[in-house]
Amino acid sequence: MALYLLLVEDGNGESEIVGMWFLRDETSDMIKSAVSAFCSDNPDYSRVKCVMADKDFIETEAFSAAFPNAAVHICFFHTLRNLSPGSDHREDVDYHLWCTMTSWQLLLLLWHSILTATGTVCLMQWCTDIALVWCYFNTLLT
Repeated sequence: MALYLLLVEDGNGESEIVGMWFLRDETSDMIKSAVSAFCSDNPDYSRVKCVMADKDFIETEAFSAAFPNAAVHICFFHTLRNLSPGSDHREDVDYHLWCTMTSWQLLLLLWHSILTATGTVCLMQWCTDIALVWCYFNTLLT
């Protein structure tokens, strides 16, 4: 059984739960039915501008269909969790083949900083930093 929470977040990062579902399975029909129920109970659903979801394609397709005016993004929590060494979600990657753990932790820190940047100047600095790190790793791989 899966638990889904729908949150709204304002420009100050304050959030509030606006929906909660327990689904017996995470099939396309089940998720679409839950999203449809939410939309029918909330006539302003068309004003949604952005949806954050995990990496599941069934879920992102259901939200994209229900909220055609919204951009659907992968949640940064799930992104960081899935990239972390030792994560159960990334057993297929041997991080030690191409960088040390310390280097990998630096990359994760930079990635987290980009995802949580508070303004354009801050974001551009982190993007510059990660580009430099990327160039460094490319020299190690060649």
